[in-house]
Amino acid sequence: MTPSPENVGPDAVADWLGNQDPVRRDEILRLRAARVAARTQLRHIEKGEDVLVFEVQGELAGIRAAECREVVRVENLTPVPDAHSGLQGLLNVQNELICLVDIRPDIWPSLAATGDIFAMAIVLRHEQLRIAVGCDRVHGVAEVRKDQLDDSSAFRFASRFASLLSLSELLSPFQPALTDNQQ
Repeated sequence: MTPSPENVGPDAVADWLGNQDPVRRDEILRLRAARVAARTQLRHIEKGEDVLVFEVQGELAGIRAAECREVVRVENLTPVPDAHSGLQGLLNVQNELICLVDIRPDIWPSLAATGDIFAMAIVLRHEQLRIAVGCDRVHGVAEVRKDQLDDSSAFRFASRFASLLSLSELLSPFQPALTDNQQ
């Protein structure tokens, strides 16, 4: 595959983009964010909603704040042998075991899993799963309005583009485990 801004990681894109005209650079970054957001098939925001903005290996993404329970630092992670490839391990959060998952393979296929443990975890609200999404950094909560989203749910945050992700799509790799447990 020939390297292009659409199929390489953010560091290589930043180097490549440094030589581009600013309008072209913004268009490329918007397209990259749009492709990521499109993978999650998110319904559009009807009015302003708070979105928790986070970063994974230089890529920005957001999850509706209402779908997040809390953000915690990853300090002690217990590995789980023979677990799902996306499961990094178990966290103890307020005496509750939470599965820490790596969304890179499903959301950003061009990003390689480094084997490093994430610095932060976003604990999600879910009726059946006790699950957290790993990230390198949480930027905070931003209000995103419908007019700030393009057709593919990409939005601008701090002069960069971010992808608004769907909780149901983030958890879809783990849905077979839920189905198996209910039978």
